[in-house]
Amino acid sequence: MINKLVNNFLKLFIIPLFIVSGGLYIFVVRAYERRYIQSVRANVRRQTVTFGAGAAGYIKEIRVRPGTHVDNGDVLFTYVNPDIEGKINTAEAAAESDSPITLEYVNETLQFSVRSTVNGIVDTVYFVEGNYIEGNDAVVSVKKNQERIEAVIEVEPEDIGRVTNYQDIVIEYPDGEVARGSIEYIRPTYDELTKRMELSIIPGYDSADHFDGTPVEVKIVVEDAVADIVDDVVTSYL
Repeated sequence: MINKLVNNFLKLFIIPLFIVSGGLYIFVVRAYERRYIQSVRANVRRQTVTFGAGAAGYIKEIRVRPGTHVDNGDVLFTYVNPDIEGKINTAEAAAESDSPITLEYVNETLQFSVRSTVNGIVDTVYFVEGNYIEGNDAVVSVKKNQERIEAVIEVEPEDIGRVTNYQDIVIEYPDGEVARGSIEYIRPTYDELTKRMELSIIPGYDSADHFDGTPVEVKIVVEDAVADIVDDVVTSYL
């Protein structure tokens, strides 16, 4: 009698439970593997901002070098031009409040300071102290901290509709850092032969640690069907 009850209990509860659990495990694992569309190629891209003097003169001091981290308002270089002393109105116009150039007298010499208007990393310094520069010369270039990810992904035709603007993505950097982001722009061209499309991605935060061209891996979060599969399995069992 007891053996019969045990057998019935196993048949009615334990065995079905193992079957359902095993089925759920298989379906959940398969669904999780399909949750991401991975990039074929992806790299960090930074906008470069160039700073010049705005007027001719001689570079007095270079305060940065390639690789220097700068914040908005940091002085990049200073320059002087004795000939501009008699043109103070022109000098003041070049140093208006909305300009990165500030004007001051240092040891009775009119000196201009050129400040960064962005947070970033100095990319190139084109002159050295004592060089003569024209007003339109680029003196220092800075790559902004705000980065973009340019990515190429391979997408099956039936999955194209799953890749949309503002969609959540995961970015994996070479140093192991993982960040969230979103799709900013999808280029309208889709190569049906290679099944590839190009994306521009905005990381969830700005970082100065990733240089232009840094290779990354991008995983696009697509529709997660786990919940639907679980519901189907449970419903079919019941």
